[in-house]
Formats: sequence, structure tokens, C-alpha cells
Amino acid sequence: MLFNWFLHFKLGQVQPLVFQAASGAFALVNHPLFQVYVLGRDLERPFAAPASPIMANLEKLKQEQAEKEQEQAEKEQEQAEEEDSTAAPLIEEEE
Repeated sequence: MLFNWFLHFKLGQVQPLVFQAASGAFALVNHPLFQVYVLGRDLERPFAAPASPIMANLEKLKQEQAEKEQEQAEKEQEQAEEEDSTAAPLIEEEE
């Protein structure tokens, strides 16, 4: 602001004052609280929650772990079915 005062009163330039006034009004209109309370827009929160890359990676790891556990359970079930199918003919042949 002091710099703008110097430019206007000592050097006679008007553009910095116009720019300062316009940028202040632009910042006010784009502020989330102004949009919610004055313009009546429906925002979930006045400020957007920042996306956390750590939480995204944690969710991804949990999902991958669940998929691995499911695949392992399916393999164990297939192996158990194979063992049952191979054991059944042996028992029938012994009788």
C-alpha cells in the first residue's frame, strides 16, 4: 500500500490504484464465505477439505490387502476341493 501511495502521489500514476481496488473486489467476490453468505450458493463447507494423499494411499493398500486375502481364500478352497476329489476315488477303489 505504501508502494502504491508512492507511485500515485510522487510519480502521478493511477494504474496501481485501479489495480489494487479491482483485485480487492475480485478477491472478495471469489472468497468462499462471501459466496455462501452473500450470494447464497450452496457449498458443503466454506473451505474445501484438502485431499490427503496419505489417506488415499492407505485406502488403496487396504483394498489391495482385501483382494489378496480373497484370492488366497479362493485358492485354498480350490485346493481343498481338489484334495477331496482326488481322495474320493482312492477310497472307492479300496472298497
